[in-house]
Amino acid sequence: SSGINAEYGVPGRYSTSVIYRNNHIQGSPFLSHVTPNFRKAQLFHGNTATVCVGEKLQFQVDCSMVGKGGFVATVFPPSGESFAPFISESRPMVYDVWFMVQLEGQYGIELKHGDVYLPFSPFMFRPGKDKRELKVFGLTKNHKIRPGDDFYFEIDSSQFNAGYPEVYFTDSENRPIINYTMAPISENRYRVS
Repeated sequence: SSGINAEYGVPGRYSTSVIYRNNHIQGSPFLSHVTPNFRKAQLFHGNTATVCVGEKLQFQVDCSMVGKGGFVATVFPPSGESFAPFISESRPMVYDVWFMVQLEGQYGIELKHGDVYLPFSPFMFRPGKDKRELKVFGLTKNHKIRPGDDFYFEIDSSQFNAGYPEVYFTDSENRPIINYTMAPISENRYRVS
């Protein structure tokens, strides 16, 4: 009695012939169907443990030992509105996944190879607090201005990647002041006067 051990590295259909003294043994060739082993997929966490709101989350999924099939990821942010992150194939069947973290709270990320969820899906993470700052130049707290003074300051919103800053002025009695202008100096910088 002797054994035959065959290992197929890639899922698919295989035909195995067993020949003894120039003749096929009974039942040869043997047909087999090798299915993907999704437990061989690997998740490399990237910066998921340290990412903060306003930063890019990046991680990698290696499906190279699983077999052929498409890779799909879906992000479920705290807002509940799911979206597809950016995915690029860095090596055959190794995927870089990233997106900008916009909200505080728990995120879930579903990861699928073909139509099958990977063993570590859904992947859950919670980002750190928002460290971004709106920078203001030329303005101090309780800045005093006399009537008729020319006064201006600048706002830098570059850490927020988009949006037009809102500015509200009040006089010493908390009445709104609406006679000011805000003009863009560059893509994320504004002059208020």
